[in-house]
Amino acid sequence: MAPMCFFPTGTSDRSHTPTSTRDSTRGVALPVALILLVVLSLGAVLASRRAAVLEEVTHGTRTTQVAHLAAQSGLRFCEAVVVDIVDSDGATHGALAPKLGQVVLDEVDHGQALWPVLVNWRANATHRIDVPVADQDASAALGRVPAPQCMAEPMTQGRFLITARGLSANTSFDDDGQLLSGSEVWLQSVIAPNVPIPSASGGFE
Repeated sequence: MAPMCFFPTGTSDRSHTPTSTRDSTRGVALPVALILLVVLSLGAVLASRRAAVLEEVTHGTRTTQVAHLAAQSGLRFCEAVVVDIVDSDGATHGALAPKLGQVVLDEVDHGQALWPVLVNWRANATHRIDVPVADQDASAALGRVPAPQCMAEPMTQGRFLITARGLSANTSFDDDGQLLSGSEVWLQSVIAPNVPIPSASGGFE
């Protein structure tokens, strides 16, 4: 009987060990979190800076607007003063007649004009007119801004040059009258108070 040969059947033990991803996930999450933190921090800084800039711009716009309203009040008041003195012999504002300029100007930037000289705008200056509270713009008066100031100077052909200066709250000046802080607005007009105007009855007044 022939000998029998037994060959072992090949077996393969292929066991797969799952690869752990927990450590690698932690390694990726930390840098991502740091990047997000930096981005959020930069966003917060930019937002705060933008808010500060907007607030500053808004404040500047408001102070300029208040100064402009004050200047308008000054312009209207001095125009009314001139019309009253010229047309009505100062029935209402006669006490302010000495405040009017004496030199007759032929143009706005005349060499002897009073308005460009800052010393003429100091407190108690001879020709500076301060607008009473009752004649000021309501918002300017409530804002506790300095009283609007104006000046009236005669011109040729019966005209008058009116110059007004409006100031915002917390304005300050140096010894030469130059603005250091706050806002100031200058307005001018040229009026001819004795020019006849049509009346309601059909004639002129």
